[in-house]
Amino acid sequence: NFPEGEKRTFVWYYWLSEESYNKRVGQMPILREWRAAGLIKVCEGNYIDQDTLEADIVSICRYFRLIKAGVDPFYCWDLVGKLQNVHNLPTETYRQNFQMFSEPIRKTEELISGCKINHGFNPVSRWMLGNVSIKSSAGGGRMISKENKSSAVDGIVAMVMSEGVFASTPQPKQSYLAAQGASLIKF
Repeated sequence: NFPEGEKRTFVWYYWLSEESYNKRVGQMPILREWRAAGLIKVCEGNYIDQDTLEADIVSICRYFRLIKAGVDPFYCWDLVGKLQNVHNLPTETYRQNFQMFSEPIRKTEELISGCKINHGFNPVSRWMLGNVSIKSSAGGGRMISKENKSSAVDGIVAMVMSEGVFASTPQPKQSYLAAQGASLIKF
């Protein structure tokens, strides 16, 4: 998430295990094009290799001037610990729940309806946006969900999390694009 005043520019990174890729490619042949175009990185085996993910994230963060990364450590406590303690990357735990997501969803919807998001015409992200449904709690909280369990919404969850982290993080006076550094990413 690279803020420019009220506008946001997103740079997307996606990883998929080889096993998941092979299971899905028959029903989603577009995955071949996305892989060939470098829009998704396929990791050998039946899971996304944490060492590969760690190296990629560190490389991305070196390329951009990271202010803070929002992380949901649910499946990757070890990776989050390495990013914080070994690589000294600034992170904020951002769990996927009604309390954390309600306001960033509202703000993201406002940005989308106001045409203030530059998503780079990323086809993977556009596909994920089409899979999103919003779940509401009895107390009025909101959360991202998906109608179809075989679909994915991870990139949109990342976008909403980055908006939440952005809202809680003091920003430098000069924007990312003006300074050619970086602001926030979620992984």
